[in-house]
Amino acid sequence: MDGLVTNTQARLLSRSLRRISENGAPLARSFYAELFSAHPEVRPMFHSDLSTQYAKFEDMLVVLVADVLNPGVILRPLQDLAKRHVEYGVTREMYPIVGDIMMRTLRTLDAAPLTGDELEAWDVLLGRVNAFLMDETLNHTA
Repeated sequence: MDGLVTNTQARLLSRSLRRISENGAPLARSFYAELFSAHPEVRPMFHSDLSTQYAKFEDMLVVLVADVLNPGVILRPLQDLAKRHVEYGVTREMYPIVGDIMMRTLRTLDAAPLTGDELEAWDVLLGRVNAFLMDETLNHTA
């Protein structure tokens, strides 16, 4: 896995995630609300109390953004994530759906609106991460 984004995109990702965090934008909560609204069939894959899931989601975003220019650091956590997802019943076909919902969530964060360039950087990152997770899913289901 080569660099996931350009240096400029890495700065945009870092800046936008910091702004989201500082402004208290409910990224994880908004993402899961959108996911369950659009695809209620995935709700049973999660515990009823989502507070731990929200924290895991946000922690993974922090790791991704912090090490986006050093994919070797995030390779193992992404492999582990893909393996856990397979154990929970996630299929390759679900990743593009999740990516679309994440982008929709990022576009609608009123507390910390993102610029067009920031959204493009997120789209690139999420596309590459999803492609990697889809490939890893094959490794764990074969």
